[in-house]
Amino acid sequence: MSDNDDDDGRPAVEAASTSPLDSHHHHDISRTIIRLIQCPLCSHLFCNPVRLPCGNAICRACLPKSYKREGISYPMVEGRAEGFQCPFSAAEEDGRYNGGSDKELGVLRRCGYEHAVGDCGVDVTLSKVVEIVEESVRRFTAIKGREGSVVAEEDEVGSEGLPGGGRFVTAYTLADRGELEYTADVVYSSSVDGDDDSSLVNADDREVLDHIKTAIRNELDCLVCYALMLDPLTTSCGHTFCRTCVARVLDHSNLCPICRRKLPIVTLVDTEPSNARLSQIIQKLFPEQLSARLEASRTEDLGVDISDSSTVPLFICTLSFPSVSTYLHIFEPRYRLMIRRAMQSGSRKFGMVLPNRTGLFQGALGRSPFLRYGTLLHINRFELLPDGRSLISTTGVSKFKVVSYSVLDGYYVGKVERIDDIPLAEEESREASETRTRTITTTTATRPRGEEVNARSIPLDLDRLSTQQLLQLGLDYAEKSREDAAPWLQGRVLAAHGQPPSDAAVFPYWLASVLPIPEEERYALLPVTSVRERLKMTVKWIRMVENKQCDSPSPFHFEFSLFLPFGLSLSYTPLTQAPAAHQQQQHPFTTAPTTPHGQTHRTAPSLGTENAQPMSIPKSIFLSALIALLVERVWTRLSALLRARELRRRQILRREETMRGAEGDNDDNNGREGEGEEVGDIIPLQQPPPQQQEHEQEQEQQQQDDVPERDID
Repeated sequence: MSDNDDDDGRPAVEAASTSPLDSHHHHDISRTIIRLIQCPLCSHLFCNPVRLPCGNAICRACLPKSYKREGISYPMVEGRAEGFQCPFSAAEEDGRYNGGSDKELGVLRRCGYEHAVGDCGVDVTLSKVVEIVEESVRRFTAIKGREGSVVAEEDEVGSEGLPGGGRFVTAYTLADRGELEYTADVVYSSSVDGDDDSSLVNADDREVLDHIKTAIRNELDCLVCYALMLDPLTTSCGHTFCRTCVARVLDHSNLCPICRRKLPIVTLVDTEPSNARLSQIIQKLFPEQLSARLEASRTEDLGVDISDSSTVPLFICTLSFPSVSTYLHIFEPRYRLMIRRAMQSGSRKFGMVLPNRTGLFQGALGRSPFLRYGTLLHINRFELLPDGRSLISTTGVSKFKVVSYSVLDGYYVGKVERIDDIPLAEEESREASETRTRTITTTTATRPRGEEVNARSIPLDLDRLSTQQLLQLGLDYAEKSREDAAPWLQGRVLAAHGQPPSDAAVFPYWLASVLPIPEEERYALLPVTSVRERLKMTVKWIRMVENKQCDSPSPFHFEFSLFLPFGLSLSYTPLTQAPAAHQQQQHPFTTAPTTPHGQTHRTAPSLGTENAQPMSIPKSIFLSALIALLVERVWTRLSALLRARELRRRQILRREETMRGAEGDNDDNNGREGEGEEVGDIIPLQQPPPQQQEHEQEQEQQQQDDVPERDID
């Protein structure tokens, strides 16, 4: 065997000049299966196989020595504080691969990253496969008593006296002893004379392989769909499922279906490599069942799945974000049809995009009627109203980019590409690179916990802050705003969107859903694929709000319209608006931003600085003033109404007295004098002094203008 070992004594992973692994010779399948359950570092059969994030697998005892990782604060989960360099990272540099083909390398993958200890879990399914193979070999070794084959690595001395049971059992025994190099192939020759030995050996191989296939078949079923695994994906906790099944699980929960351990929802489905060893075992031992499984998967109605690209219905309405709830009232006929089809298909999914109000150019889409980045929503609750309208509650699943679109029955459908975050390894590398030369500690923020978060307490250079510090700034600001009874963070808001999440990947989406900032600022989150960059954006929002640089209206802006015979409106704006210079700042959106429910955006209350304190009026005083103003207006209108009625009554009395005086005059001459006297007697009523008469006419005209005609008898 080869003597080319690593410096630490472990056999090197080398590319020997071997025959193809998928040769038509019967013994090649035996060598292939043995290699799939063999450690590439120690060349022994797997003992507690550990799955690495790069997709390779080694024995737990072969894990390199770990060390404390510097400059890493996200994600703050157990096992990520320590790491090690992937043992396959230098293979390309020292010539171990030698340009070998994938067939020669088996299932090994080149890697150049640092791995966290917490990401390396025992491969549960592969461990069970190894145990089943071991049990099958022991059974056949005990049954078969004749001497086995002479097995030798190519160009090396053979090993004689191995137990019987066929070539598979013989190769297994060599690997179990550590005498079969991982990359080496073997040749077989019988130590028993006679032409019938070859047929006996082949029969033994078929028998042992059939027993292994029967024993491991159930272990290769996915525990979500209960079918043969298709594109098996092993999570960090060590459990394996179909890739599509993992995507479905993550649509509803970020916990493993078996052990309930938290999974990295933002990167798992598309960035994690498949379990190549289990895939090869399925392909070699169950080719017919795998073909039938693939055919069934193609014809199965999987609904909306954007793991790669597909067509989804588009709802042009508002902003939505992953892992955040969105509540919608569906009343337009075209969207009624769209939602009904989504429910009937079983997918319960559709895409949410913003309208392109200003006709901005959207790349390949041109000036499309909507912005090209959106969020895939899953309908959690659907309530159909008697008149055909519906109320739905949804949760964001993932982000996407629309690459093309068309119109179907009045609503838009688009071919979309899913947008996932960068892998955790790259995320950690960015954080370590940006914070390497900083002086701020990486474990906790330098600002004491509970200290007021304002513009002066936020460092100008956000790159110097760790990812955990950026998250803590946002959490502290949300807590401080809740203590100050900020209108944008009251009970009904928390009931709709939940408490501030402690997950750095989700917190920016939550804050964007509740913080009263312009729509274009929130939309900028969708294309960003780095958790750290999104947290930087949230800190900038906090700084902008604290500096009163947000050009949205004040949150303390109330408008009341009372349904009375007269109208009453009241506006209460205790906080000053943003400076005029900032209001002239140009944004991609030129229209006034509104919320999904048509309410005007509100600016968060300033926490103030040393030179300027915010204006604060208790709610009880404000309500008392409002009631007093209302009573005063009602009393004024009622008084005016009573005065107008009294004036009208006096005018009627004057006319009646005048008519009675004219009818009682029988003598023409004396009648004129009597009429003059009578008229003179009522002059104070008909013709008051000029000043009083002018005043009464003005008052009468004013009261008639104020009082509606229906209120006058």
